[in-house]
Amino acid sequence: YEYFCHKYKTSNNTIKRFENISKNFEDIKTKKFYLKENLRKLTYFSGKNYVRDLLLFSTCLDNNKNKIYSIEKLIYYVNTCKIPKFPISGDSLKDYGYETGPALGEKLKSLEEQWINNNFEIDKEIIKKSLNKSKAN
Repeated sequence: YEYFCHKYKTSNNTIKRFENISKNFEDIKTKKFYLKENLRKLTYFSGKNYVRDLLLFSTCLDNNKNKIYSIEKLIYYVNTCKIPKFPISGDSLKDYGYETGPALGEKLKSLEEQWINNNFEIDKEIIKKSLNKSKAN
């Protein structure tokens, strides 16, 4: 794709789409890639357009009609799913004694990882316990 993009002077948007497919090419070959949970995570990180590109490209790898039908359902899922919004902000951490800086960023990132790994849900009590532990340290 790099040679093609260079030779034909493609747009930055097209280059990014090709990069996305190239970066995720090995993942497309695994069955786990097609789980809705994984697609939701990928949508959160990359956006709906990039996930749709991957799903459409995967039909080129395997022309099985049943798989194509499944891909259509997954594209519909991606089109209709809401991209989760992380419910915690840096300002909310300041209420627990954090000041702007690396510690706040690290704690925010840690809480976001927990939230993502828990299928974009996090119990408010877990947040409070986590923040209060850090405040005590």
